[in-house]
Amino acid sequence: MRILTPNDIQDLNDFDKARYAIVWRLLLLFNVIFGILTFTFSHSSKFAFYIYLSVFVLSIGTTLFVRQTNKFILPYYIFTFSASFVITISFIFLDNTLHYPDFFWIISIIFFAYIGLGKKWALFFIFYHAGTICYFFAFALNRNLEIVQPITPTQLFGILTEIFLCLFIIFYLFYIYVRFKEYFEIELTLKNENLEDTNKMIELKNIENTTLIKEVHHRVKNNLQIVISLLRMQANDIENEESKLQFNEAIGRIMTISVIHQKLYEQKNLSEVHFENYFIQLIDEIKRLHDSNVTIEIDIEPSLKSIGLNSIVPLGLILNELITNSIKHHSLNDDQPKINISFREGKDSTILFVYSDSGTWKEPTEEKTNGKFGLELISVLTEQMEGTYKREGTTYLFSVKNLDH
Repeated sequence: MRILTPNDIQDLNDFDKARYAIVWRLLLLFNVIFGILTFTFSHSSKFAFYIYLSVFVLSIGTTLFVRQTNKFILPYYIFTFSASFVITISFIFLDNTLHYPDFFWIISIIFFAYIGLGKKWALFFIFYHAGTICYFFAFALNRNLEIVQPITPTQLFGILTEIFLCLFIIFYLFYIYVRFKEYFEIELTLKNENLEDTNKMIELKNIENTTLIKEVHHRVKNNLQIVISLLRMQANDIENEESKLQFNEAIGRIMTISVIHQKLYEQKNLSEVHFENYFIQLIDEIKRLHDSNVTIEIDIEPSLKSIGLNSIVPLGLILNELITNSIKHHSLNDDQPKINISFREGKDSTILFVYSDSGTWKEPTEEKTNGKFGLELISVLTEQMEGTYKREGTTYLFSVKNLDH
């Protein structure tokens, strides 16, 4: 079987390996067939003898070329074009011979082109030989019938041999086509089954990993809640109001991160947090932390439905500082206190964030450094998100980069 597939080419895909095997076996078949035809016509037709001798030499040379280079596409072009050229010459110029075998060769060429070169080349040779046949019937058939002489038994034997060998080639091409088609269908079925099994394993592994990651987020959230509880207990023992306020601010920052882990534990998509739900819960926690019994209207306009982890943490901390400042300094109007928050996507993966309230902001004094720390933290977080911000009264306008894009 080594002679049928002389070289094992690892770089080829299954389809190209099939085409390589087909052309190699056909070359071996052509060597035998054209050798027989060369011998058959050596005593009956000098022209046919030289034609088949040329094809036989071409077949031997192509076989050696394929064995040495593993370039299997070139033989398809060589045989389809050279055979088409020979048939065209035969139809147009050979008036003293029967052309019955030529029609069988045309079928072989088209089938050979379809297997090796694809549908487009097969259609090309269909139209090309259709034109050649039309020319033959329109201009050369009558002349051929007038000139052709009765054939001798030797010539008849040669023609029949050529027709039977051509039929054998057609049958072999059809057999190879069906065989490889069945082979690829079986291979495709096996690969699909393997792919389904792999997908099931990946899905189960993904579910397992998701469960583990959620459990991690749940544990982190619980640990942060313990830290928050300890800090609150410590804050209750502090008599200095300024120190107590700083403790509450530290608790608020830890709580901001804790809420993120809680949201990640609750939702299916671990890579993104639902924007509006997160901020609503965060605002409630901040109000509860500062014992604010004032009903504050929060108007959130999030064009962003969800956001990734890299951006949600600094944005959450910025929002915590802003809302804390609004509540702790009592800067909101008592009649209808209101906070407006809007997020939307900007150009080049940026997030445009606008925060404003209905009150009048109080600048931190030299004695109260905690307010200054909050403003410095906002600046640091904004720089971390490769953005800028500006303040106009009680309105903050942020333009920051979406770090998850």
